[in-house]
Amino acid sequence: MTTQRHRSVLQENLVVEGDIQGLGILEIDGRLVGDIAVDSFIVAASGVFKGRVTARNVTVIGSVCGQVEAKSLAIKAQAVVQSDDISTSALSIEDGAVVNGTIRMASASNFFRQPG
Repeated sequence: MTTQRHRSVLQENLVVEGDIQGLGILEIDGRLVGDIAVDSFIVAASGVFKGRVTARNVTVIGSVCGQVEAKSLAIKAQAVVQSDDISTSALSIEDGAVVNGTIRMASASNFFRQPG
């Protein structure tokens, strides 16, 4: 029996303020302000996130301002990330991305806490 991870999408014209947690995938195309704890978090090209995110996998194509704690962090070419506290065990940054802040590389087993 396989476990299917459900995907939630906050559309481009949506603005949300508040905390979100869950076991699935959260993709934002709009604006989200708050603390996030999910399995996978995707900030799409038009997405703007401000707050703290804790997730197994984080992909940033849009804009992030705040603390990031992820087992795997992928920052795509057009992304902008502003953070004084990025903690990850696997990091990829494409040419053209803008990253300002502090990055700590951690052991995968040391820091990730499953949301829930």
